[in-house]
Amino acid sequence: RFSIFCSNLSLLFSFKSKPALLNLRLKIAFMKKFINIKNFKKTIVAALVIFNYITLEAQSVITYSGQALSPGLVNSSLSNSRYNEPHGIAADGNGNLFVADRLNNVIRKISANGVVSTYAGTGQAGSFDGPSLQATFNEPWAVAVDTLGNVYVADTKSYKIRKIDASGNVTTIAGTGIFGTTNGPGNVAKFGFTTGIAVTKDGTILYACDYNTHVIRKIENGNVSNLAGTV
Repeated sequence: RFSIFCSNLSLLFSFKSKPALLNLRLKIAFMKKFINIKNFKKTIVAALVIFNYITLEAQSVITYSGQALSPGLVNSSLSNSRYNEPHGIAADGNGNLFVADRLNNVIRKISANGVVSTYAGTGQAGSFDGPSLQATFNEPWAVAVDTLGNVYVADTKSYKIRKIDASGNVTTIAGTGIFGTTNGPGNVAKFGFTTGIAVTKDGTILYACDYNTHVIRKIENGNVSNLAGTV
């Protein structure tokens, strides 16, 4: 029975077109006649696993920007630019990418037309707020972008959550700069090595992975709380 289904997997390879999706639904409905309904879910899952494996094998991986094993801080074209242990990446709705360039202590921007620039930070470690190219970061690990053009930064070794607004100003949303687990207003809350960050589309709620304190934090209306996990 499974072999019958596998013999029809070829249709899956044109997955991108709507007719192919319709054909897939029809094929699945047809194959139900040949497969015991109790085992149908297991069979379709197994078939899709094979499909995913073959699809992934058929893809190719390229270096989009930077050069392997050649760290640095160079703004240029995609291939001539350099990074130093980039740790996080996020995209906006216009096709721009923002990179947490960890050991360079900066946030980089890869524009939709392939130009790499320093979006915020001087390259010096610190946690100074202000205009984007005067502000400092300390090993930022993650970035997130809302639909308003604001970029949020998990400024990991500053123990802060930072914001780069659409006008290019950097501010601290939460964190005192001291390691800890304190919840409450952003200016008294403490973080413990935040390595991941996510934001709602409108930028009203932030979520942060607090690596060394083993919790997921939530920032809403200027207040920090534990969403999940136990310190």
